This record gives sequence, C-alpha cells and structure tokens, in this order.
Amino acid sequence: MSRLDKENPELKRLYYIRGIIRNRFSYVNDKVAMPILKECIALNASLDSLEQFSKTARNWTQWKQGLEDYIANATEKTERGEQTSEP
Repeated sequence: MSRLDKENPELKRLYYIRGIIRNRFSYVNDKVAMPILKECIALNASLDSLEQFSKTARNWTQWKQGLEDYIANATEKTERGEQTSEP
C-alpha cells in the first residue's frame, strides 16, 4: 500500500476515472478534470456513479458540463439542507 493510498484512498480511483476519459475523448483538460472530480466527491457523489458517467459521456464538453451541472445542483441542495443525488 502506497502513501497515496493511505492518505486518500479514493484518489487512486479518481485517477482511474480520469484515465477513462483520457482514453475515450480526443481532448481532456487535465488541469480541470481532477478538481471537478474532487468537488463531486466532496458533494457526496459516489465513485461508482462518476465512473459510470465517465464511461457514457460522449465527449469532454458533455462530461464537463454534466459534472458542473451536478456540482451546481448539489451545492444548491446542500445550502437548502436537502439530500443530493448522483450525477
């Protein structure tokens, strides 16, 4: 087990999800992808739902927009005290 696994066990899976979009899309902005994924995790999105969404999105723009929409909706619900749903 590496130090990275001990400090943040979900980070390994986030890198795996980023690898999925890197392999599927002709364009990926790495500097944007990881912060978006981390924000989704902070808003209680499951790793499984993020992985599934990454496997079904058709391109970078659809992936980015879908997760940004999730973040906006989850943030609103959190502010109102409601439960968030999966992306």
